[in-house]
Parts: sequence; structure tokens; C-alpha cells
Amino acid sequence: MKLFKNLVMYCIVIILIMSLTSSFEFSRANTKNITKLSIKSEKMQNVFFNSYNTKENTQEDGSEVTGDTNLVDQSIDTSVIHTIGDSGEDVFRYQKILYYMDYIKNIPDGNFGDEMYSAVESFQESKDLEVTGKLDSQTQLLLLNEKIEYIQGKSGDEILEYQLILYYLDYMQNYPEGQYGSGTVTSVKKYQKDKSLEETGLLNTQTQEALKQEQITYKLGKRGDEIKEYQKALITLDYLSGSADGQYGNNTLNAVKQFQKDNNLEETGTIDKPTQEILNKSIE
Repeated sequence: MKLFKNLVMYCIVIILIMSLTSSFEFSRANTKNITKLSIKSEKMQNVFFNSYNTKENTQEDGSEVTGDTNLVDQSIDTSVIHTIGDSGEDVFRYQKILYYMDYIKNIPDGNFGDEMYSAVESFQESKDLEVTGKLDSQTQLLLLNEKIEYIQGKSGDEILEYQLILYYLDYMQNYPEGQYGSGTVTSVKKYQKDKSLEETGLLNTQTQEALKQEQITYKLGKRGDEIKEYQKALITLDYLSGSADGQYGNNTLNAVKQFQKDNNLEETGTIDKPTQEILNKSIE
């Protein structure tokens, strides 16, 4: 009987020990799992923040910004605006600048083709820009800030404007057509000599500024759209009959003299500054 009691007690103890051991193992396993989950969660959190910070400090090309991103200049739009296949007035504007700078040989037509692409590449290389051949904002700004000099062999409306001034000042005898030939070189040199400028024969910045300051007088033997406009004014005021043809002949000369007489001006027969001013006011 005593032996039986001892056996029962032994079994109870064994059961209790096994129960306690099982609980301990379960608790330890749960603790390990919780620890693992906590570590995993922390790592994921670090990955998220690292990814976020990398994104915030990375440029569009993938390179990392090492400085303060708040100090990066965001005001300049460097997105591509013009490239091969584009056309229009904007393309024509930049094409002309490249043409006058001798990056383009053919007369501009407003179409962005292979020649312009190569010209833009050459210009960008000369300015230490990224060579893309595309007209981005930075390239456009630099082109617009260029001081253009007009040289022999080129042609265009800009050249024509300066030629007309030289023509009306009697430095050119024939009516100009916008072609910068040897005759224009000779005329420019003569003008530069009279103005004590370096005789380069080029329409450089100094020569351009000097020509812009000139006061033009229209006179017998000359022709042009400017003369045509003053003829229209004289016709409107009944000083000239017929139609305006832009030719400053004897009829225009006599009409101008009569207009000057009626307005107490010196009767020069030329459309000088005082005559221009009163004519302009008369038809306003």
C-alpha cells in the first residue's frame, strides 16, 4: 500500500515537471518569435526611411545630391524644348543666331534638321554644356545673349536693316538686298573710318550701335518702303497725286518742298527729321 502511494506521488511529480517544462518552452519560443518580429520590423522601417531619404536626395539622372537639396536652383527649366523634327518661329530665331555665328552654312528655313542638330552640339561643346544637340533652356539663354557680328557671305533681314542705313547715308549706291558681299564690306569700312572705328569691314557691335544712332534723311534718287510710307502721307494730305511707289523722284521732291513751306520748315526738299516729325503728326 505504501509502495502504491509512492508510485502515485512519483507520477504526479513527473506530470507536474513535464507540464512546467512545456510551458517554459512555449514561453521561450514565443519570446524568440516576438524578438525576431521586432528585429524584422525595425529592419523594414530602416529600409523604408533609407529609401525615402535616397529618393529625396537623388536627381532625375539618378546621381546623388551631396549638398542641401533646399539650396538647389529649381528656377531654370532644363527640359528639352526643341529638337530634330521641330519647326516654327522659335526654331528659326535660334537657327539665325547659329547661322550668323557660322555654325550653320545654309540659309535658315525654320526647320530643325541634321545641320542644326550638329550646330547646336558644336555650340554646346564650345560653352562647356552637356552636348545633346537639343535646344534646352540653358542653350537658348546662352544663344540669346550672344553678341552677333555680321560678316561677308551671310544674308538676312538683320543685315538688310544695317545696309539700308548705309544706303540712305550714301555709303552704298545700289539699293541693298540683304546680301553681305564685297560692296557691303567696302561701305562698312568707309563708315568705320569716318566714325574713327576699327576698319574691320564687319558689322560688329560698335558699328551696329553707331549705325542705330544715325538720323536718316530721305532724298532725291533714293527708294524704299520708308519713302513709300511718307509718300502715302503726302497723298493723304493732297501734296502728292498718283500712287506711292517708293521712288524719290521730282514729284516727291516738289511735294515735300510745298509741305515744308506750308509748315514753316526749311525748304530742303528732303524728308529730314523736322519734316518727318510733322508728317507723322499730320496723319495721326
